[in-house]
Amino acid sequence: MRQDILDYIASVMVTGFKLTQELPWDKDAGPLYLNNMKTVYVDSAQTSQDPLFDVLNGAGVVNETTTISAYVVTDAKIVPAGYSALVTAISGARLDPAITGYTQKTTTVATSFENDAQVTEFTFNFTKTIVNSQ
Repeated sequence: MRQDILDYIASVMVTGFKLTQELPWDKDAGPLYLNNMKTVYVDSAQTSQDPLFDVLNGAGVVNETTTISAYVVTDAKIVPAGYSALVTAISGARLDPAITGYTQKTTTVATSFENDAQVTEFTFNFTKTIVNSQ
């Protein structure tokens, strides 16, 4: 899943920004993306399951959600050219035709500030329904 997101972002990169294969965390679990402005980082996939309904025989139905985050940092005082285009392009990764088998695909974009850095975080959620059987 992470590789699908990386491939999609690589195909829509905006001039002036770059994509790295590195995870966004350094060896001490600190945010590596804060050190490299205008570089897009994609994190590893996280998966969770939430029951829709359970039945007495152990069967049931769950929603399994895979979440992947991506980060890019820019100067907070001067927004670089192409920033809006980059946000729009990366947000579209949820619609990548290579990502199949999911009933719901969403993207959330959040912006925060750390000193003079504007941190943009993309959170992709891919949900599918799984029937438990014994």
